[in-house]
Amino acid sequence: MKTAKWVVLSIGICALAWLGLTHHTEKAGVSTKTIKGTKFELVARHGAFELYIDKTLTNGIEDFAVFQGNDCIVLREHGSSNTVETTYFENGFNVLLTRRDKKNKILNRIFNYDDDSGTSQYVYVDKNGDGLWDVFLDYTNQRFYFSSNLCWVSGPLESDDKLK
Repeated sequence: MKTAKWVVLSIGICALAWLGLTHHTEKAGVSTKTIKGTKFELVARHGAFELYIDKTLTNGIEDFAVFQGNDCIVLREHGSSNTVETTYFENGFNVLLTRRDKKNKILNRIFNYDDDSGTSQYVYVDKNGDGLWDVFLDYTNQRFYFSSNLCWVSGPLESDDKLK
């Protein structure tokens, strides 16, 4: 499933930095700090905040990650098919994911509510970027809801394939 794979990838990038898997190199007396396994390079620091940017992209929109200490707060990176994906995090867990096309039009959004241990409780999905939630997953009661004429219709939560 595309959503699950992307969430794992974005959490993975932020986890690499959180685990301290950064790499320091020195070229011509200039030290650089990167996140191992990525092309993200530290470009700015202010207090507890660090900004990492992938400077290797040539399409004018740079991928970036903002950290507060070891916690990733925002991650923007290019996805498949000329999309840009922005994820906002709280306490290491993704809260909001927005996918946009190359013209900056919203394609879809996913809002996650996790408990303090990171277990999914509720997920809202706007599948087509129209601003209305199309899917509601209630993991606490194992229920799936979809929007029909601005009302929620319920069914058992069997798989996340309904997000497609």
